[in-house]
Amino acid sequence: MRGSLGKVDGFQSAKLTSKLCELTVVPDLGAKVIGLRSLHSGREWMWWPTEKPKLFRNQTGDAFPDSTRTGADECCPSIAPCRHRGMELTDHGEIWTEKWELDRDALAAGKIVTSVCFPLSPLRMVREVSFESEQVLNFCYTLENKGEGDFDFLWAFHPMMRIEAGDRLVIPKHQGVYQVDTAIGFEAERGDWVPREILGDPCSLSNLDLGGDDRALKCFSPSLGEGERFAEITNDVTGDYIRFDFEGSLLDTLGVWLNRGGWNGYHHVAIEPTNGAPDLLDLAVNEWDRYTKIQAGASCGWSMRITVGPDLNRKD
Repeated sequence: MRGSLGKVDGFQSAKLTSKLCELTVVPDLGAKVIGLRSLHSGREWMWWPTEKPKLFRNQTGDAFPDSTRTGADECCPSIAPCRHRGMELTDHGEIWTEKWELDRDALAAGKIVTSVCFPLSPLRMVREVSFESEQVLNFCYTLENKGEGDFDFLWAFHPMMRIEAGDRLVIPKHQGVYQVDTAIGFEAERGDWVPREILGDPCSLSNLDLGGDDRALKCFSPSLGEGERFAEITNDVTGDYIRFDFEGSLLDTLGVWLNRGGWNGYHHVAIEPTNGAPDLLDLAVNEWDRYTKIQAGASCGWSMRITVGPDLNRKD
């Protein structure tokens, strides 16, 4: 397992490589994950809108549709733009547009450690990524409040991933219903609870099928207990899978974004571990009561693991 530096479209990249998995991050572009590939099967999990996209830098406050629309971004302190406590919070948060500092000494030791001070909010985030095993990546986060007052926030990992024939979504069976945030192409309002299996025949969230090529859905799980904080996309044909396990008392919610052509004609899926819901911080605080408050001068932390298959020894 090793770390290395490279260049992608003129931007510095940091890469972690094991015998079975490869992760590529671009610190200058919000520490975006632009590649997560199984070296066993060759499957690239990160989604790109075109076969040969061109990376470019966004500015603070830019709308997410004006971005590269690719890979995995860090979203904080809100996911959707809104006004909260007198602040205008930006689309997909503040830090996906920012240049993160890369710790080169840590990279030489086999870790990608990046940090960023938020341009608008009094927050600082540090993310450390390392291999736990040949197929398991640990993502560990620390968030500091450097302000003089407490601060409400949402955080979500936002990995847009490819959908291939045979893929299905695996989540705990007792997560029986999901709460809608955004629905495109069918009747559902923000706050509606819908069955995770059937959103209206022939829709099936588990089969990554919304019943048409002009639909999209963002929804959230109920608050999850220990042993429930995971999600997986698996392919019974190829044996490929990617699994997200998220830990700690702060992360108790799973967000799922499934786009089957409803947004810009694209087809992709995102598994989004998060600390609250919905995507708008003002509603999360004032209506849904699902968010985190960090005290002045305090810090908090959380972690998640991403496992990339196939694993020939795996037993379901």
